[in-house]
Amino acid sequence: MDELKGVVFNLDKDSAPGTNGYTGAFFQYCWDTVAPDVSAAARDFLAGTSIPKGIATNRLRTVIPSIISPEQSDFYPGQMMASIDKKARRHNCIFKLDMMKAFDRVSWWFLRRLLQKFGFGYRFILLVLNNLSQSWFSVLVADGSIAHYALPRGCIRITHLSFADDVVIFARGDRRSVVNLVRFLTLYQEGAGQRINNQKSFFIVSRRCGAGQIRRIQHLTGFKQGSFPFSYLGCNLYVGHRKKEFLQFLVEKFIAKLAGWQKKFLSQGGRLILIKHVLLAIPSHVLAIMDSPKEVIKRLEGLMANFFCGQSELGPKHHWCSWRNLCYLVNENGLGVGSFEDILGAFSCKLWWRFCNSTSLWANYIRSSYPMDSGARPKASRVWRRMLAIRDMVDHFTQVIDLDGRV
Repeated sequence: MDELKGVVFNLDKDSAPGTNGYTGAFFQYCWDTVAPDVSAAARDFLAGTSIPKGIATNRLRTVIPSIISPEQSDFYPGQMMASIDKKARRHNCIFKLDMMKAFDRVSWWFLRRLLQKFGFGYRFILLVLNNLSQSWFSVLVADGSIAHYALPRGCIRITHLSFADDVVIFARGDRRSVVNLVRFLTLYQEGAGQRINNQKSFFIVSRRCGAGQIRRIQHLTGFKQGSFPFSYLGCNLYVGHRKKEFLQFLVEKFIAKLAGWQKKFLSQGGRLILIKHVLLAIPSHVLAIMDSPKEVIKRLEGLMANFFCGQSELGPKHHWCSWRNLCYLVNENGLGVGSFEDILGAFSCKLWWRFCNSTSLWANYIRSSYPMDSGARPKASRVWRRMLAIRDMVDHFTQVIDLDGRV
């Protein structure tokens, strides 16, 4: 029961599992009442029904570091992309693979053997496979009701709902490396049951690479030749100078969201809620790993300001206050709207903290390229220059507290 309580009280108070689900605050406030039902759900799990995600997450968290390679845990574009044009034997090459409907094609036998290889017990593997085999989808009916359906694995009627995955591989472009890569991918597809979509997969080569070598790679892989920028994990990867066009997709996402909301009769308070909880969350992932040009930030904030102030037949209404003043806290005569400039600065501080204290692959790579006491360099990466801009401030206001609470 203590483990269950720990999971419940770690839930986000404002999040709910679905449109009709209860928030974390409800379960925490009413714990004494709902505890027996939660305990019964846990017993059902031990009997072989679907896994409660919170309990499974907490238990797997202790073993994840030992079964997930460092290459799968860190992603910061920039330095790895720029290295494609460095001198190398037969030139460098990037392969972008698109997996065809990963969930619907994965082999249960392969997954079971993989979990056994990692050392998981038979009972745990059985529970995991049982949970994966019970896929549920919610369908909004015309009358406004929501119908829930169990989808058997292999159903081809709504396979577009099955998720796919993207993979980026860095390799040399010589014949031996490409042949070995193709052989490995063939073995993986035969074992796991997954398939690579050759129509959507592509490769990018160094600018020094000749036309003959490009044709050989196309013949060996069946992929087409691509170019920068390309999208991966929600970000546009590019080489060279940062351009606002590379982050235009954020502006397009904002416009798409606002296009649906403009038609609704929303109060100014309702528009404020949508700005805080929907619009501000759209670029968070990108801002965490890339510093956006000021033109893009101003454009996004301008769209939010126009939406908040409303629109008339003649266009956007008059802005009675600057957007910067609206970003102040409520007790400072603002509305508590998050500022993208402040969010970007906070993520920059987090990057520097990880650079100084983390042992991840990314941190080790950056420390090997840029010693902690080094300054600006003519050809330094954008990430390093971003961290240098806040280094002194973070070091000045940082305090280390030991386990006894002493500074």
